[in-house]
Amino acid sequence: MIGTVNLNAAIDQFYLVPRLKSGSVNRVTESRAAAGGKGMNVARVISQCGYSAAAAGFRGGASGEVIRRELERLGIRDFYTDTGLECRRCLNVKDASDGSQTELLEPGPQIPLQLQEQFLQDFDRMAVLCQVLTFSGSAPSGVEKDVYKKLVLRAKAAGRPVLLDASGELLRYGLEGGPALAKPNREELFQLLGEEVEQQKLPRALEQLRSRYGVGIMTVSLGAQGVMAADGTQTLLTAPPKDLPVVNTVGCGDSMMAAFAIGLHEGFSLEETLRYGVAVSAANALTEQTGSCDPQTVRELLPAVEVFPV
Repeated sequence: MIGTVNLNAAIDQFYLVPRLKSGSVNRVTESRAAAGGKGMNVARVISQCGYSAAAAGFRGGASGEVIRRELERLGIRDFYTDTGLECRRCLNVKDASDGSQTELLEPGPQIPLQLQEQFLQDFDRMAVLCQVLTFSGSAPSGVEKDVYKKLVLRAKAAGRPVLLDASGELLRYGLEGGPALAKPNREELFQLLGEEVEQQKLPRALEQLRSRYGVGIMTVSLGAQGVMAADGTQTLLTAPPKDLPVVNTVGCGDSMMAAFAIGLHEGFSLEETLRYGVAVSAANALTEQTGSCDPQTVRELLPAVEVFPV
């Protein structure tokens, strides 16, 4: 089983508008809502790929009930901590005229200390049952910025490898725990380095960060260019299939994280893990639903994913 941590659970609200006009009234032509947050997306994709998943985090109110029902529907083990507080909403507005997407992300509720202590107990119960753990996304108000570092160390003490996908201080502190894999994007990588790095210097920068923090595999997602990864013995660049009819890019990184977790769970090589991650991410890009993939599509895409040493 693979455990996922979704501290800042959300309801993902999607709006389609004919043309997004700033400072004006916009008529929505299509609308849908779903249980979300990066960790929820990871858990959903793990389940869709045929693996057992569990999920922990904070949720509450009517929005929390939506998340509970989604976990039940997908057969994902539920270790969420009930706060009684409504979860945040994340809005994704797609402009039909050019395909661009604008996201508006709420911060999340203020979590009291006693509920944070309860979460740690719920997390420990989940970790006992899981072979791999993933930590994804932001934290709600009141949660300290070093929360992922503490969780990584807690998981490692229990013998559980951790994959980390966060940003800002959450990422920096989390890396200090030495996760098995970390997945910043290019901008987050530059923030860690303190400077922008040209493409040809990325391999050295990745290995520098991997060594500095004691991370097993350091990756950087490069959007449409794919993903680069270093594990101390090799650095690989993995490119997605060409000319895909992209529908939705939101959730692609979470889908990749789910695939990486499956790769670690199954003992895949670095090349196999990257190839699978890019195929699952590409499959997400072909569907309107955030954090979702069709396993048959993944199988069809896998042969078209290219891996290069750099």
